[in-house]
Parts: sequence; structure tokens; C-alpha cells
Amino acid sequence: MDWSLRRLKILHRTYYNLRGAVQLEPNRLLLRPREGPGLHIKFSKLDISPAAQIRGIRDAYDNSVAIARLASPTTQLAIDKHGQDMPEIRNWKWGNKPTNT
Repeated sequence: MDWSLRRLKILHRTYYNLRGAVQLEPNRLLLRPREGPGLHIKFSKLDISPAAQIRGIRDAYDNSVAIARLASPTTQLAIDKHGQDMPEIRNWKWGNKPTNT
């Protein structure tokens, strides 16, 4: 299989239904694969309901982390992450150094 032509579409959905309205603390979201020599994120979109203030950071392991702060109490939290990943490496095998030839 020629992985250089392969495209992966990813959809991650998480829903929380709560018994009563609560004020949620900031949520730490790890929803994006780590980019590297064999993986490039072409497109990525994060939808949160109710609306939240999002801040992006990198952790000690170089993971992309989104910190979500909700402004008001809620009875439901919905997180949708859409993305398209593009493997870029050709002639790659486990244990070998990746090449682009």
C-alpha cells in the first residue's frame, strides 16, 4: 500500500449529561495526534458546546493540549474534534529510519 496517498479522517465525540447545572473547572483536552516525520495534520477543528474559551499549549512530551474554560454552568458538555491526517512517509518500515524517497 502506498501510504503517501492515504488520508485518514478522524472524528472524536464526547458527550456528558449531568443531573443538574454545574460550573465545570478548566478541562484539559488531548484530542490531536502528535505530528512527526510520518504524520502531518492537514485540518483540525474543535467544537465545544456550550461555548468555551480555548487556549492551546504543548506539554512536556510535545503533545498539543487544548485547555477549555466554560463561562457558565451547564447540564451538558459536548466535544467534537474533526481532523484529517496525512501520512507523508514513503518506504517506511517498523524499526527503520523514515525516508521520503
